[in-house]
Amino acid sequence: MMAPMAATLAVLSVLATGLYAGYLLAFQSGVMPALREAEDAQFTQVMRKVNEKVPGPVFLLLLLGSVGLPAASLWVPPAGATGTDRALTVAALVCAVLGHAVTAVGNVPLNNALAAAAGPGGER
Repeated sequence: MMAPMAATLAVLSVLATGLYAGYLLAFQSGVMPALREAEDAQFTQVMRKVNEKVPGPVFLLLLLGSVGLPAASLWVPPAGATGTDRALTVAALVCAVLGHAVTAVGNVPLNNALAAAAGPGGER
């Protein structure tokens, strides 16, 4: 049986990473295909609004929780955890960190450039 703290961290880790993955899937499979069909000026305007609204408390909680909670799970392993359990937790954490690295190195600079650039209609 898992200790209460280990069980809580495990459940919260799964919830945070699952919700964050679902958010990314919805954005990639719903929002971006819809924007792909928009005119340049519409795309620019909507993406600027999305980039302003997304980094809110819920998103940041999921973003940080999808890395922080699995990391905390490594420090509070459940009783009877095997090397395989730990390796899987490390693998999940590495995937989360790499995903965040792509966002930080690739997407955030693009979003910042979009916010600073003049749009197709000369706005900004």
